[in-house]
Amino acid sequence: PAMLTSAQEVASLVHQTELHHLRNPDHNLYFALLTDYGDAREQHLPGDAALLEQARAGIDLLNVRYGGDAGAPGGPFCLFHRERRWNEQEGRWIGWERKRGKLHELNRWLRGATDTSITSTIGQADQLHQVKYVITLDADTILGRDSARRLIATLAHPLNRAQADPATGRVIRGYGLLQPRTEITPASANYSRFSRIFAGDIGLDLYTHAVSNVYQDLFGSGIFIGKGIYDIDAFEQSLAGRVPENTLLSHDLFEGIHARVGLVTDIVVYEDYPPSYLTYMRRQRRWTRGDWQLLPWLLPARPASAPTAVRPHITADFAGIDSWKLVDNLRRSLLPLALLLLLIAGWLLLPGAAWVWTAATLLALAVPALIGALTPFVTGPTRKSWGQATRSLVESGQRWLLALVFLPFEAVQ
Repeated sequence: PAMLTSAQEVASLVHQTELHHLRNPDHNLYFALLTDYGDAREQHLPGDAALLEQARAGIDLLNVRYGGDAGAPGGPFCLFHRERRWNEQEGRWIGWERKRGKLHELNRWLRGATDTSITSTIGQADQLHQVKYVITLDADTILGRDSARRLIATLAHPLNRAQADPATGRVIRGYGLLQPRTEITPASANYSRFSRIFAGDIGLDLYTHAVSNVYQDLFGSGIFIGKGIYDIDAFEQSLAGRVPENTLLSHDLFEGIHARVGLVTDIVVYEDYPPSYLTYMRRQRRWTRGDWQLLPWLLPARPASAPTAVRPHITADFAGIDSWKLVDNLRRSLLPLALLLLLIAGWLLLPGAAWVWTAATLLALAVPALIGALTPFVTGPTRKSWGQATRSLVESGQRWLLALVFLPFEAVQ
């Protein structure tokens, strides 16, 4: 899923799609761009047609270049483009329901729907309507060599196949989604001093360092972060009628709860790290805004007689751990504000010495550094492990100092 915003961006998207094919050559795989235009105050802008034509020409060229190798007439590359729709709440023309809407409408198109906002397509409809799985990636995500085949094989395994509750449609056994491990590309980790310091932070960042997950380890179902493979029919059945329009921006966690996501740590995808602190904070703010849009699903259920479109809530089939996943995201977004208030209250309101409360705040920020310092005691005191621990401790110390400096700014975001 991507946006057509500039000629440079379109060229990058086409190139990235080609690289996915070269890393995963298989005649059963199709590679698609699922695109929208950027938000606008008018439905059509002067440069729109040129951007779409550039994307179409790029996909056509790839099909000519690789059509024979794909083992299917017409080639393995596809394009699905959606028109803008008027959004009264936003007061703008946008792609319907943004990224969540892209995937939902793609799924419906693949199952034969003709009433979507997809207005321009390249691809073999007969073959595409038989597609069983979709691997969704961000524009900057790198899918490793043969990773697509491994993801498909894992999800298709009999023990992992999704089994839905007939009454609710929610997946209760197996998995409708698989989330691979996510790593940072070495190149992006060296874009700037900021990325060199923070790209190695594996402490509490669930979005960019999904290596292990307590939810998967203890409860058999992890957290979906938007990059992975899903079973189309199980995915759509589990979410049918559950998302009122204009209510959900951060949809990944919600989808993972209903379709049941499994974390696959031996399959890796790579993505870029933000090159600057402000870019990082813009991304963080967008995620936080989406997390708080999930709050209505934590409220008590409204009467069953109320229309589904106006009663978002956690249904009775939600387990307590699913509710906690939503709460945990909200808790994480409040951490900077809570630490800043603790620091201020420790000096002005709380009993006891102010330095004790200050130390408690600093210690909370220093937890990742302490984890790094304990590494040699866990892995064994070898020269290599001590060297790694020293480097980790220095980097963690830098992150700790900068986290302290950034704390007031992050608390007000």
